[in-house]
Amino acid sequence: MRLHRFFIPGRKISGEIEVIEDKSLLNQWRNVFRFKAGNRVVIFDGRGDEFIATIESLSKGDAVLRIKEKKKGIMPRKNLWLFVSLIKKDKLEWVVEKATELGVSHIVPLLSERGEKKGYNVLRLRKIAIEAAEQSGRTTIPPIHEALTVPEALKEHKFSLFVCDPRGASRYQLPAPDSTFGILIGPEGGWSDKEIELFKARVAELISLGGTTLRAETAAIAATTLALFL
Repeated sequence: MRLHRFFIPGRKISGEIEVIEDKSLLNQWRNVFRFKAGNRVVIFDGRGDEFIATIESLSKGDAVLRIKEKKKGIMPRKNLWLFVSLIKKDKLEWVVEKATELGVSHIVPLLSERGEKKGYNVLRLRKIAIEAAEQSGRTTIPPIHEALTVPEALKEHKFSLFVCDPRGASRYQLPAPDSTFGILIGPEGGWSDKEIELFKARVAELISLGGTTLRAETAAIAATTLALFL
């Protein structure tokens, strides 16, 4: 039977015994999963390893776990940063969930000229990323950064950037697997002319995902899949 996986925040898992005091996690274990002494779980701290553990005791105040096995976990294949313009709240949350499952390393919300201006909750998005990592089997959590404007994103990140836009090239070469690079996804209304000029000045390459008009969330996942698995 597949064991449930849980992210343990704010600590490095080491040694044979781990004492968990996170109230939210304890409540979930006791009242949702109905765990008891003897149940086994998989825990990870976001550093790349995962640990199979047996619950020795579980109360409102803490849980005592005995580590039985340490395993190398699933890590992102490439160091891909996903810059995604703010879109409707439910769509943005879906992008964060799926991008985490696929293996994106960092997620940066973008304040683009034609994007949404409200409904952005970084704490909620971080919670979704944690849950997606727990579900998918990866052992790292992609940081959800504070939102940046397009000029700020271009200025602060010096690695190769690829901008999804229908006017872009249909043939392009992505960086080597050991490189750091970013993909920028525009809003429903597309990039403004001013933003396109900024991309050209920064020498960010415009790439096309095909002849059809994609929704922003579709473009985000399509581009992520192409970048990570081709």
